[in-house]
Amino acid sequence: GVVAGKEFLIAPGACKVCQSVDSQVKGKLFPIAGKFFDKGDEIDYTDEGGKKRKFKFNYTSMKGPPVHPNCRCTLIPVIKED
Repeated sequence: GVVAGKEFLIAPGACKVCQSVDSQVKGKLFPIAGKFFDKGDEIDYTDEGGKKRKFKFNYTSMKGPPVHPNCRCTLIPVIKED
């Protein structure tokens, strides 16, 4: 009963995909069992070479990191305020 929800915490030096995820969910509180993205959702990002790309969550609904293989991002608990 202490944790109100969860937030996405981007890793230092994160990839462009994670930077895009962070920009879309930054500051949003999600229920502990809640999803950030549903299976089939897509995010737009610009790769290191400046090319526009899409990242599709086609493997599962995203309840938290890892977003992709070798992802270093994490979740942090948000404590309820009195």
